[in-house]
Amino acid sequence: MSDMVKRVGLGWMLMVTIWILLSSTAWAGGVAIALRVPAYVLIGDEVTVEAILTLGDAPLMDAEVSLWYFADLGGVEDFVLLDTAVTGPDGVARLVYQQRADENGPMKVTHVGPDGTEETFEFSLEVRGPSTQLHRSESGVSVPFINAWVLVAAIIVVWGSLVYALFQLDLI
Repeated sequence: MSDMVKRVGLGWMLMVTIWILLSSTAWAGGVAIALRVPAYVLIGDEVTVEAILTLGDAPLMDAEVSLWYFADLGGVEDFVLLDTAVTGPDGVARLVYQQRADENGPMKVTHVGPDGTEETFEFSLEVRGPSTQLHRSESGVSVPFINAWVLVAAIIVVWGSLVYALFQLDLI
């Protein structure tokens, strides 16, 4: 290889190394998380949680943030992921979810840096208002183009044919 190619390769490696070392999103250690949350929520509300990430005094841009909710699913208690977002130039990530439960357990916002360091902010939200079911299930089978009257007519035809056959055989 020529000396020119080696120099260009070393120059690129040096520039990438300096960029990684000076990048504000490279290290999760020292990242501060602050939250803007509503005072209370109602069942069915679309809730926005704003996470503000800073590194020192500067906003942390392009950092992935996750919103977690503590739940008991099938006897397993753990945090469940609700939403993820990426911070903008102002260091703010907007995490959105729909409030479905009539009470909230612990919640947390996390940021995991490239080096695996996790920063966590735990909080809880007060839920107000009546406990209402958000999903109404419908019982029965839904078959397109067949309603109750078609089923009644089919039953009449079947029983009518049976009675007619019994008359033909002189059993009635």
